[in-house]
Amino acid sequence: MNRPIEIRPLTVLALVAAFVLGGLVLPGRRQAAPGPSELASAAVVAPTAARATPATRSDAVADAAEKAGPAVVRIVTVTEEHDPWESFFGPDPFFGGGTRRHTGTGSGLLLTRDGYILTNEHVIAGADAISVSLADGRKVEGRVVGSDPPSDLAVVKINAKDLPVPPRLSTAKLRPGQWAIAIGNPYGLEHTVTLGVISATNRPMQIQDRTYDNLIQTDCAINPGNSGGPLLDINGDVIGINTAILANAQGLGFAIPIGFAKSVADEIIRYGKVKRPWTGLYVRTLTPELAARLGMRRVRGALVVFVVPNSPAWQAGLQRGDVILELDGQPVSNGDTLMLDLKKRRIGDRVELLVQRGGQQGRTELEIGEAP
Repeated sequence: MNRPIEIRPLTVLALVAAFVLGGLVLPGRRQAAPGPSELASAAVVAPTAARATPATRSDAVADAAEKAGPAVVRIVTVTEEHDPWESFFGPDPFFGGGTRRHTGTGSGLLLTRDGYILTNEHVIAGADAISVSLADGRKVEGRVVGSDPPSDLAVVKINAKDLPVPPRLSTAKLRPGQWAIAIGNPYGLEHTVTLGVISATNRPMQIQDRTYDNLIQTDCAINPGNSGGPLLDINGDVIGINTAILANAQGLGFAIPIGFAKSVADEIIRYGKVKRPWTGLYVRTLTPELAARLGMRRVRGALVVFVVPNSPAWQAGLQRGDVILELDGQPVSNGDTLMLDLKKRRIGDRVELLVQRGGQQGRTELEIGEAP
């Protein structure tokens, strides 16, 4: 059974508030930007001209593509479709019977020299067979290690010798306007290189049935077949995985930041899936109308609208109609920020919630669980 929340009258709130913690450090997926790069000095000994940086050399894009290109692969999938009515009515008199085969193509990035390849989940979804073409012309069979539909990422494994050295992955802070380079296989045209800029960062997007939180927007030419291939900076370091474009638009491509993509790939390689934090808690932002209905003088917090039975939230004693006012001593401004904060926690983390139920307040501890 779920344990009850320890309820205390509102009159003791002032005493509790005196002991509220001041700050909260949240675990993040992205690393801090590296230190300043070493730039060639203009004040060198007299007749020697300043050495050009990668961003100013005319062949910088070619150098970047040459550096990362060997680790970019083409992925061809085969999906077999069986006619479910054929066993009842026989072969189609117009199109014949048997199995229909559909092929698809995408891109991938070699992560390790022992054959782990990062790509998009939608590239390999439903595939019955996978063929991987390497930059040196070899074609090898691939198998899906695991996939994660919510993040649209997957890992494919190949068995091959003398694989190229994977490029460096950069999690340095990106700035709109900096150069971006895409490499992939649009429409099967292998190792196509396109150039553009970072148009924006931290883009939330809803594309078909997927919700992305933190995409890189670029105007690099990205087309069907580019999915799963790398987005590079001017140094040839991988900054993202090309993932989506907006239909009927030009210059609107999106990539998943490589720091997040690599963390997902690591979990897939280790566990065969992504272990996601989960609470079983569903909330909405408290509005003035809802606050008045609940008899609250101040409009703050997140209203609990549903608790999954036997979930971590249920075990913590939360009930529909509760209002969550604080998380680890920090005020909860709305339902979205509360759920985003809980989503960033790790499985096994414990958080303290200040909850209002009726005219009383109480505290309870919630342990983050693993999504079923």
